Amino acid sequence: GSGEEDEPFMALNDLVIHGARAARVVHLTLSVEVAGVEETIGSFSGDGVIVSTPTGSTAYSLSSGGPIVSPSVDCILITAVSPHTMAVRPLLLPPEGTVRIGLIPRSGEVVVTADGREVVSLDATDHVVIRRSPASVALVRFPEDSFFATLRQKLNWAVEATPDPTHGSSFPD
Repeated sequence: GSGEEDEPFMALNDLVIHGARAARVVHLTLSVEVAGVEETIGSFSGDGVIVSTPTGSTAYSLSSGGPIVSPSVDCILITAVSPHTMAVRPLLLPPEGTVRIGLIPRSGEVVVTADGREVVSLDATDHVVIRRSPASVALVRFPEDSFFATLRQKLNWAVEATPDPTHGSSFPD
């Protein structure tokens, strides 16, 4: 709001802008810049917004209705948290995109968290600019483990139901 930048901070999984108190609606504006062109997406009210990496797509973003993004897809994912409209859906941006989130003054107390840790409180005139860091992280993946095997194991994703011989159906009562 003052035109001064705060110290940048990094997140491996996600950055979340939300009300400082539980069950507080925030009112946000959202714009993106891709290939040097900034465009306003619009404004919405809800519990907040999650900006995540593919690694973070299977965490808070997924539980808020965001897609599962394969780690091989290089992108930025934006997911609104409980938006008060059906017109706000998850959005994927190319990795060179920039996300700008502003507050509409009636938002009350709003904070930014990075990977679940509160980083900063926002004033009504502040905005948050999110972009990919030039730093990268190498993740260890064992040959016997795959992304999709992990989804099946940890999330029961796309696991076929087995017939229940006592009821003749695929699902228990």
